[in-house]
Amino acid sequence: MPSIIVYDNVPHSHCGCGADHNPEVTTFTFEASAVRAAGADITRHNFDEEPMAFMSTPISSFVAKKGVHRLPAVVVDGAVVLDGRYPTREELAEWAELSTDQLATLVEIPEETLPLAGHGSGGSCGCGGHGHEHGDRSEHHGQGCGCGGHGHAH
Repeated sequence: MPSIIVYDNVPHSHCGCGADHNPEVTTFTFEASAVRAAGADITRHNFDEEPMAFMSTPISSFVAKKGVHRLPAVVVDGAVVLDGRYPTREELAEWAELSTDQLATLVEIPEETLPLAGHGSGGSCGCGGHGHEHGDRSEHHGQGCGCGGHGHAH
């Protein structure tokens, strides 16, 4: 199975709350998890957290020529195949060469989490409930943070 490596400059620990919310990162996280669960080999490296991962070719050449502002970039089996945006579920599945049976196992993003994943007008945080507080749920346009209330106050 091909190796898919996503290089980006958004910290993995970034929950996407507030003004820094990036629905593309949240959607990509959901989609990559679904494709990985179907058997794909997907790795993600962050420029700030893992700078040494960016020293390997071809990503080092890519960053030297185009700069970190062109991240994210996707490398499949040693070749840059996409840059400037996160890949879609369909692109990941195609690069991973998933079989028809494996594609059938991909979990769809549930309708109620679409605002969380950046689809629609909701402003959910996508934090997964990891150690922070939210004020009134209305600050998330009535969608809640998607954490289920685990480990922090609402």
